[in-house]
Amino acid sequence: MKEIVKIIPKPIKSILRPFYFYVRKLVVKPKSCAELYQYWRHPGDKYNAPELYIYPVERSKFLLKFIKRYADFQASILEIGCNVGRNLNYLFNAGYKELGGVEISQEALDLMKKTYPEMVGHIKIWNGPERTGGFLCYLYEVFQKRNSTFRERMG
Repeated sequence: MKEIVKIIPKPIKSILRPFYFYVRKLVVKPKSCAELYQYWRHPGDKYNAPELYIYPVERSKFLLKFIKRYADFQASILEIGCNVGRNLNYLFNAGYKELGGVEISQEALDLMKKTYPEMVGHIKIWNGPERTGGFLCYLYEVFQKRNSTFRERMG
């Protein structure tokens, strides 16, 4: 599918995008909170393995640039879904020290300790949530809805 998308010209993509999101809503069954919880607790597939979140630093660079516009180095920053901590480490190395992260996958946190040992000793990390549902799952659902709306508006 990705190969097909690459060859479609941008003007055509912008025309097809709203149709794609409409059809996707009809075809794709949203996952339950319990299903999402289990998936992110142990993401063993080739797309979300914790190892894949160590190296692509472009997003971390963008995040740092964005945060510098709104927060000074004394700001407290919490990343929900921090995975192996690449973004947190990038912020830590840039001078932000009041950092925290919440991650549901223990495997990702174990890899964080091996990959960024200096940072881990200086920030707060929580492994959670301890149950399905609840506030974090609600936040995830809200984010997914807002993110898809954002993508639709951006074309």
